Amino acid sequence: MTQRDLHIGPCYCRTGRKRYAIRSSDPIPWESSWNNPLPPGASPGVSADHDLESILGPSSDAYSSDWDMSDDQGDQGDHNDQIDQDNQDGDWYGPHGEGDGDDDDLDDQAGFNDDAPTPETASETSEEASDPEDEINGYKVPRISTYRLNLTVLSQRYNIYAAAFKSAIHIFRVRSCVDHTVPGRPDLVLLPPITKESITVGGYLDLCLPHQPNHFIVGDLGDEEILLLSYDDGDVIAYYSSHIEHALVRLESGNLPNKPAPVMPFFHQNVGKSAWGLAVHKKSRLIAVGNNKHEVHVFAFALTSANPVSYLEDAEPLPGDNLFQPIRRSLDGKVIELSLSEPFGRLIQPELDILEKDSSHRPLLLQRRHNCHFIMETLDKGSNIPSVAFGSGADGEATEVLAVDISGKLWVFSIWSYTPSWFIEGLHRIHYKTVAERTPHFTIQHEIPRGWGVLVLPESSFLSTTTFRDSLGLDPAEAVYVNHAQYGHYIGICKAVEYIKNNSTRHPWVRNNRAQQFDLAPHWQNELPRDWYDPKVDHSKDWNSVQDEAADESQGRVPPNKRKKKCRKALEDGAKAKLRLADGSSVMRMYGVDIELLGGDLDNIGIMFKNAIYQKKPPRARMPRIPFQPERLTNVLHVPELFLVVAGSLCGRVALITLTRPSSPHYSFQRSFKVEAILPKTTDEDRRLRPICPLLGVAVGPIPSVWGSNAPENCPLDERRYRIMLHYYDHRILSYEVYRNTLTEELLVN
Repeated sequence: MTQRDLHIGPCYCRTGRKRYAIRSSDPIPWESSWNNPLPPGASPGVSADHDLESILGPSSDAYSSDWDMSDDQGDQGDHNDQIDQDNQDGDWYGPHGEGDGDDDDLDDQAGFNDDAPTPETASETSEEASDPEDEINGYKVPRISTYRLNLTVLSQRYNIYAAAFKSAIHIFRVRSCVDHTVPGRPDLVLLPPITKESITVGGYLDLCLPHQPNHFIVGDLGDEEILLLSYDDGDVIAYYSSHIEHALVRLESGNLPNKPAPVMPFFHQNVGKSAWGLAVHKKSRLIAVGNNKHEVHVFAFALTSANPVSYLEDAEPLPGDNLFQPIRRSLDGKVIELSLSEPFGRLIQPELDILEKDSSHRPLLLQRRHNCHFIMETLDKGSNIPSVAFGSGADGEATEVLAVDISGKLWVFSIWSYTPSWFIEGLHRIHYKTVAERTPHFTIQHEIPRGWGVLVLPESSFLSTTTFRDSLGLDPAEAVYVNHAQYGHYIGICKAVEYIKNNSTRHPWVRNNRAQQFDLAPHWQNELPRDWYDPKVDHSKDWNSVQDEAADESQGRVPPNKRKKKCRKALEDGAKAKLRLADGSSVMRMYGVDIELLGGDLDNIGIMFKNAIYQKKPPRARMPRIPFQPERLTNVLHVPELFLVVAGSLCGRVALITLTRPSSPHYSFQRSFKVEAILPKTTDEDRRLRPICPLLGVAVGPIPSVWGSNAPENCPLDERRYRIMLHYYDHRILSYEVYRNTLTEELLVN
């Protein structure tokens, strides 16, 4: 065990039944049982291998993965942690949390047919103010907005946990710094208003109740922390977390006026269709939104205007009014739509005429005298956009916005310069297009992996490492060195999954002889891992593990000039896709189960981790009541202080990724990443702490300490511990504590 190994401690679990004090005889929507009876005709006591074979057929090679089914690192856990069958009728408790073993096979729609109310704002959880949810045993259980992105957040400044449900935002104080308890009853409820435009836009996923949240993030806008939400009816809403904190303090003090002022959003706009991707830029004070109209919207707040954009607390909100000047841009970067009836439109039109003649002209827009609403189109070249991120220049000001669409394309849009937009295809799509070009009558037999997440990662986010294994999680001989004519040079690290501690590559139902509990979709093709390169073609003699092995063995004594000459010679062999952001940041792109790092490196070496969160299960298998494969790495969070990326999937698994950079310049790459752990851990799954239902959201935030809610920047890392909270559709919350030791820099998870 090296000093950088991940140490995993207990998981704290609080079930939905416990949080809402619900009897075991009453159903909870989305609650799946681990103890459903065997199907009719099945014999009890059949071995796991025999039962699995009856579903898969005589050969288990149907999984067709890069590692054998028997290579399961998770089976080394303590089997004494298994729950006794006698304790399955109710909640169980132990030193590491609590579990729930109700046996009912539930319909997710049971008891949830209430008509939705007209949205409004509220500030207390009273009978009149709280959203009308469905009642079970006298307690209110909020309804889930299904199949969305991340819907939970933790404030980075205050002890605030927030979850967005179908018709309301529930605000909580986390009750403990040890087990991170969140009660069922919220401390504050917000009922977001709607814009006039949203009524026309309507819903994309739910036509009957369109004003439901799709995505929920927390970020800094200037000096203020904000909570930002996107909605299925195209609304985008933001609250200041300081206003929410102030409301909580008033409620906790007990000194309330007869009619307390509600918590109002300071930002409320509509983007014309279902809104998904969200990003906030602190220094430049920008908000970016991706939508299902294949567009990216950037809202730039005026920095020198006397006209405030925020809603005053004692004023009526003005949703839908033209607080922002719309400027629509085409793929070539030109302005194609500008309302000249607006005063700002008349100001900017002459500037656009100048820009057409002199592209070096400094745009008036950079003076930030007015609120601007940029609309970047992708048209038929793009698709729905679930994730966006800002890129910055050397001065820290935003220069571009990046977006991933569900086809896997990584888009780059300039914000101020009117230069053409461009994109880099997803690796899988490039691979299959190349195969189709050289293979007559080739057809793709399955869906190409989709793009789900994007992060821009500056150089300061990467932790210095000493060896190849510290950097990537495996040895050089186990890595795959890919040289593709289109996307260039990559290092594939899929075999690193074998070294992720307390992680199983098999679904817990398969491990526990419960494979019969999967639903099967006969019309689907087998959901096997997808390829991103051809091992017979996409390689070269100058691109292999020799250099990295030598750098490991000699601790970096390879002559620098030899390394640079060799790498650049290899890169001249055909790499076409280049991503170089103004400040040299790298970009992480997420697919269904794969993680890619590109850009930033001088030599543009990419890193690809195929099947990072993949778990084997029978062909065509899916979780009950989910009509599609839920493996989507959509919930992507960056914790710079810990050199950490947290990547959550709708399937209920969360990857902890350490960003790394080898200290020696003689390795073939300069930036990389290592998957440290996947939550819930195998031992947590074996103790049935992980519910077999989708993940509502994953939230990461600092634990309150002696420093208070605003710790100084020089606060020691070991005194700034973080909590990670996994919130599932059945209202179960799993919590872990994460911090990095200041002496060894190892990541510790409790």
